[in-house]
Amino acid sequence: MLLGIPQAQVISHLLRSAFKSVEIRLWVSRSTTARLTTPVGSPLAGGPDRPRGPILQCCNVAATDLAAILFTSGSTGAPKGVCYEHGMFDAQVRLVRETYGIEPGEIDLPMLPIFALFNPALGMTTIVPEIDPSRPGAVDPVKIIQAIQQEKVTNSFGSPTLWRKIFDRCLDDGVTLPSLRRVLSAGAAVPLQLYMDSQKVLSQGALHSPYGATEALPVSSTSSPEVLAKENLNQAEIQGICLGRPVSGIEVASSQSATNRSPRSPIPATCRKARSAKSLSAGRSSPKATMVWPMRQLRRKSGMAAPCGTAWAIAA
Repeated sequence: MLLGIPQAQVISHLLRSAFKSVEIRLWVSRSTTARLTTPVGSPLAGGPDRPRGPILQCCNVAATDLAAILFTSGSTGAPKGVCYEHGMFDAQVRLVRETYGIEPGEIDLPMLPIFALFNPALGMTTIVPEIDPSRPGAVDPVKIIQAIQQEKVTNSFGSPTLWRKIFDRCLDDGVTLPSLRRVLSAGAAVPLQLYMDSQKVLSQGALHSPYGATEALPVSSTSSPEVLAKENLNQAEIQGICLGRPVSGIEVASSQSATNRSPRSPIPATCRKARSAKSLSAGRSSPKATMVWPMRQLRRKSGMAAPCGTAWAIAA
C-alpha cells in the first residue's frame, strides 16, 4: 500500500517498475475535496487497473456494545483490562471536544500514538511525529518544533518530560509556537515551571493538564492561566498539584472513609456519581464507573484555601 500526496502517487505511476509491489494507493491532501468516500478496489482507491470492489458498510452497534479492552499502565500493580463500550468512546470524544474547544479542520501532533485514534472523530488531521514511542525521552526537540512550524499544528499531546525538552529548546533559540492553540500534557504531574514557560512559548495558546484514569477520562482539567492566576500562586507554595475543575458531567466529592488513616497515608477522593464516559452516554450514573483517586488530604490553611471548584492533590 502507498499512502502519499498526489505528487508521490503520480511518480509511482511513472516509475511502475520501482513501485510494482504497490496494490493499493491512498491519496492524502489538505484539500477538503480529497476526502473521497470511494469503494474499496475502485480506480481512486486501488489504481486504474484494479477491479471495483464492494462498498463497505458501517456496522450497526449499540452504545452498550463492547468496543475495546484497554489496559491500565500497571504503575500501581499488574495492568488491568478495562472494558470500553461504544457509548464510552462517544462520550469521551464529546467531552474532549467540548472541554478544549476543538474544531474540525485542526491539525494534531500526538506524541502518544493512541491519541491519534480520536482524531478522525474530532475532525483533526494527524501529523505523525518523528519519535520512538518506546523511547520518548530520546526525542529530538528540533524535529518536533520543525513539524509544528511546518504543518502549522494547532493541538498536541505529550508528557511533561517531552514538553520540558521542547520548551527548553524553544527558549534557548528564542522560538515561539504561535500556531498551537493548546498543548495537552499528562501522565505525570506538570511542574509549575512548565506552566510558566508555556506562556513564553505558546504565544497564542495555553498548556492544559487533564486528569483521570483509564476507567474514566477526562475527570478534571486545569490550564496555565488557571494555575498561574493570582489566587492560585499561594497554593503553589504547598507541595501539591492542581488537578483543575471537574469537566462537564463529572461530580467529585471527598471520601468520608479517611478518618482513621494516618497523616501520611493516602486519603482517597471518590468520584461519587462517577458520571464517566459510560454513564454520560446513557445519561445516568453507573457503579461500574466509580473510581478512587490516591490523593493526599487537602489542607486548608489561612490564606491558602483552594478556589471554589478547584481540586488539589496535596503532598503530606
